[in-house]
Amino acid sequence: MEETLRIFKEFHAMPPNEKVREFIEYWPEKPERYREIVGKYTQEPRALGLRILDLISEGLGLGPNYFSGELSENPVVISHHYPPCPEPSLTLGASKHKDPNILTILFQERNITALHVLKDGAWIPVEPIPNAFVVNMGRGLCFRLIGAEHRTHENIKFITTSSDQNL
Repeated sequence: MEETLRIFKEFHAMPPNEKVREFIEYWPEKPERYREIVGKYTQEPRALGLRILDLISEGLGLGPNYFSGELSENPVVISHHYPPCPEPSLTLGASKHKDPNILTILFQERNITALHVLKDGAWIPVEPIPNAFVVNMGRGLCFRLIGAEHRTHENIKFITTSSDQNL
């Protein structure tokens, strides 16, 4: 057990770019160029997330780079796919929640309104904006801000694919 914990700590102490290179070999080889395209994609939302966190920390008076280092060095990339549901009344979607991380950068597919946020007791759909990201503030920022609870709602007209970058 001690050796396992030691190796976990050693892995997590590695620079983030080195960790990505380690994991790429486990990513799917198909479709063709998946590793190359997804590998490049993961770097861009990470840079965007770090910039957003710097601006938030500056706005809150926390000083530059407050969220850098251990708080944001190990981003997680999650890709969700929501196929159309023939009987949406029989599904639950994702229940309401607050993201457990610092922030989530979400790319929504055009014409798919699966994301909803809770405001003043009502669920409001988040309409996709072409070539834009939705930024959800997670529990990691709730010490100073309140993250909006949100859910996904089954979409009966379209197939839904989203990609999250969690910092």
